Amino acid sequence: MRGLTRRMRDSDPQAVAALAVIQEFDELLARGASLEDALATAERLAGAGFVVRDELNDRMVASPGATLEGCLAPEPVPDHGADEVEQRVVAPIAVAEGRIGVVWTGQLTGASTELQHVVVERLAAFVAVDARRTASAAPQTAANAVDELTVDRLERDAAAILARRAGLPDTVGLVPMAARARAGIAAEALAALLCRKAGRNAALTVAGRTILIAATAQAAEQILGVVDDPGVRGWDIRLALGRPGAAHHLASGWAAAREAIVFTSSSTPSVLADDLGVLTLLASIPPDQVLASLDVRAVERVATRGGGDQDLALLARYCETGSLRETASALHMHHSSVDYRVKKLERDLGIDLGTPTSRMRALLAVRLWQVHRPTAAG
Repeated sequence: MRGLTRRMRDSDPQAVAALAVIQEFDELLARGASLEDALATAERLAGAGFVVRDELNDRMVASPGATLEGCLAPEPVPDHGADEVEQRVVAPIAVAEGRIGVVWTGQLTGASTELQHVVVERLAAFVAVDARRTASAAPQTAANAVDELTVDRLERDAAAILARRAGLPDTVGLVPMAARARAGIAAEALAALLCRKAGRNAALTVAGRTILIAATAQAAEQILGVVDDPGVRGWDIRLALGRPGAAHHLASGWAAAREAIVFTSSSTPSVLADDLGVLTLLASIPPDQVLASLDVRAVERVATRGGGDQDLALLARYCETGSLRETASALHMHHSSVDYRVKKLERDLGIDLGTPTSRMRALLAVRLWQVHRPTAAG
């Protein structure tokens, strides 16, 4: 850049001055200068004070000759490049996912110059890099942002800032997902696996909970493929999806997903919270009452013996269909084997599964045990 500036010294003075500005900001980035250094440089080059609003890191910073008191960004902020608004030069701070802030000058006494526009644009480009650097230097920031998004009901603007801090796009199609794996698989390991599947989505472990937020419904479908991945089949991964929505709806969507995951099983490793409907009311029954039920205790004995997961999957499928052949086809078994195991389950449960009412009774006992079993929390 220095060589190019020297070669152009006899050219248009404005072009040479613009190249000198670009060179200075390139050097600031190359040496890892602070935002404060960049603001001081911008103020010197443009002859005006500057204010930066970095929404990714929730900070507002002013140059030495500017003040933050009563400071608001001029409106409207241009979509691209710098423009003069309300006697100030303003530019968006933009990254691939969208706008993450605004840069603007103090009020100018006359018309803005081309050089001031160049300085504002280069400062905005510097801040985009610096904001990413600052966010990545504090990885816990993303986890804290996801935690707030999925626990607290927030106003739209506050949620949008947290979403950007978590590295999520500002869209209305964010899909909150709850995830769990078998005992012995660390939540951090599960989060790392989902991160690889999710690409640019957020997969994090917060307070022992694995929270996944897919950027789009299509991304969520890709993530669901992990339950069929032969490489991790032994992990017994379960996933539940909340309703897609904007960032300020993630708390309710995550709560629904967290409730829904207890309805997963080895035969149904993923569920949509919206598909469960009235079944979610099972979670509101006091656990001591549920676990005192003779039917639920019988299901618990089946579930906790060797091969119990397979027995429960067979029992649930048979209760849903009432057909030995459909159950056999779904579970890739011979129908005579299913017949033998159903008869054994009838003896174990003390329930004749020959009527729709009795099958509903057994299936409710299975669902209640899934919701209230000791490992259901989390």
